[in-house]
Amino acid sequence: MTTLDGRQLTGEVVDEDEQGVTLQIAGISLRIERSNIKELRYQPTVEEQYRQRLAELAEDDVQGRYELATWLVFQKEAYELAVRELEQMIARYPQDGRFVRLRDIAASRAEQRQGEGEGAAPSMATLAPGLTTPLPGPGQTTPSGSERRRLTAAQINVLKVIELPENLLEAKPVVAIPREAVDRFLESYSNRRADLQGPVNQARFRNLKGYQQLDIFFQLRAREFYPQVQVRGDPPALGRFRSEIHQRYVLGYCGTSECHGGADGYGLPLVASVRSDDATVYTNFFLLQITSVGGLGLINRDDPPRSLLLQYGLPAVKTLAPHPSAPGWKPYFTDPSDRYFQQIAQWIGSLYRPKPDYGIVEEAVEPEAPAASDTGGAGVPPAAP
Repeated sequence: MTTLDGRQLTGEVVDEDEQGVTLQIAGISLRIERSNIKELRYQPTVEEQYRQRLAELAEDDVQGRYELATWLVFQKEAYELAVRELEQMIARYPQDGRFVRLRDIAASRAEQRQGEGEGAAPSMATLAPGLTTPLPGPGQTTPSGSERRRLTAAQINVLKVIELPENLLEAKPVVAIPREAVDRFLESYSNRRADLQGPVNQARFRNLKGYQQLDIFFQLRAREFYPQVQVRGDPPALGRFRSEIHQRYVLGYCGTSECHGGADGYGLPLVASVRSDDATVYTNFFLLQITSVGGLGLINRDDPPRSLLLQYGLPAVKTLAPHPSAPGWKPYFTDPSDRYFQQIAQWIGSLYRPKPDYGIVEEAVEPEAPAASDTGGAGVPPAAP
């Protein structure tokens, strides 16, 4: 959806009538009046996307069909559709045990979801279980403090895997992959590489260091195995976020109790209750990745200085996108040459590019500004030129 004031909103349409449309964005319901809607576009359903992708595969592309089925299960959580389609794959390829295992996973998750009840919010995860606490539904308030949703340990681990540096063989991160996962990987992917075929090659692969095995996982895009990979410690970029940026700037400036760390959260409900634990650090990092205003991201990996995370900390006369009006707001930086501004920009530039799909949730979040009646109300910043 594009509004008349230039905002780009992405979410699920939960209610629509002649007067307006209600979107659910990251669990928060947002009502937009028709008079303020410039354009409303509907995305294809998951099943429509699946049919389109399936039609593009060759009839005998077994690997392509398996990867498409994993997309249904692990990225779209379309468990019932996945079970139905996998049953057909099992009938066509009864000797391929991958389809049976994937069907069982999808069936188990479908049953778990059904057991949660019709009114329960579905899991937010695709590669891992859902967030520990769901965001509020219609008519509810944004949770605060420790009540706010936080990423699970499994989701944090997947995020760590994806944010590892590309040069794994040089960086040599401490990575552990269970033997069972290695065996299943070889069963699923050995037909893709000659050096994974045969007892000798497979024994050699099993004896590799964890980061060496993961490097091959990456080469073959074996995303369904990422949740099995255990990363010890922080990836370099996330370690810098924790030590240099999260406490001082994200929480100390953006996440104060009067702004995004308060009870309202204003569309960006930062977690501030336990400032240094993994769930807090990684949840806030993730929220920064999926949040945008008027099509501009808080984190711009392609052009770091234009990230709203930085632009919102500049004086209005020196920024491409002024921070919305808010009582008590003050700029953090003097100008873009500020040493700490440059430090954060350099960190953003060190993140993996292009922006990865963590397989958790990818709805765009549009922060609101705190009420500011004494300043004429909060506004949405204009798009940068």
